[in-house]
Amino acid sequence: MALFARTYRRQDGREVVAQLSRDHPGFLVVGSPKRFDMRGDLDSAYVSDTLNGVAAGRYAFVGEILYTHGDKEVGEQTSTGERYIDPLQPQTARLIQGLAGKQVPIFTHWEAYDWARDAPRFDTLYSRYPDQVFVWPHAGVASSSQLAGELQAHPNLWATLSKKENLRLGFSDARQAEALGAPLMDDCGVLDPAWLDVMVRFHDRLMFATDAHNSRRWSRYEEIVRTWRRLLAQLPADVAKEIAWGNAMRLFGGDSRATTVGSPIPASGKGDSAEGKK
Repeated sequence: MALFARTYRRQDGREVVAQLSRDHPGFLVVGSPKRFDMRGDLDSAYVSDTLNGVAAGRYAFVGEILYTHGDKEVGEQTSTGERYIDPLQPQTARLIQGLAGKQVPIFTHWEAYDWARDAPRFDTLYSRYPDQVFVWPHAGVASSSQLAGELQAHPNLWATLSKKENLRLGFSDARQAEALGAPLMDDCGVLDPAWLDVMVRFHDRLMFATDAHNSRRWSRYEEIVRTWRRLLAQLPADVAKEIAWGNAMRLFGGDSRATTVGSPIPASGKGDSAEGKK
């Protein structure tokens, strides 16, 4: 299980996650903490702490960085209606340069509600650092065509599919909510054909995830997993295996057949084949 702490207001989950890792050796893959208070650019101290944690072996990935996050009905309300960090500012460059050669994925959280503003900036980021693997959490709650376009353009980009099973995300701004892509399945639990196509085409860079980040999501954990088992059962068996756990094993080094994370993704990474290869 890939897990990272949240540091938010007066809550700091870093020691809890560290203790869980000590209590369950070999079970958790721990990432750097998720902070909610950075704006404009990454905090210099955050970058230093993350790089030090990676060097000390505490963190196997950076996750996740809230580059864009629209206000939700439940949670903090901001004056701008979002949390925003520009991915092209100097501290992100410093972070990536500090991770060079270390095979540590970066989870870049951005939501697709302002595509014209954000997609070009992340396209630049992903293109600028082709040897750095990036992961797009929740597939950016984007549409199937938006996700396919990003994965096709950037072989170093992976994505998790958490929350795509329903998209009842409770955005405070109705305009942001309307800009999001459709969920993976209809009300009867049938996988949308467009999403089926994307999952087969990019089978080796998509990963199941739950985003169990608060008591409400943890209370529904078993329900979320059951839903995903029904979704995965509608895919070819080899594709389902990769998305369910195989790709995560490769990404985090648990599979001896894994491609080195920092190396170029194999040709099938562009989604041309449903054979063979979070």
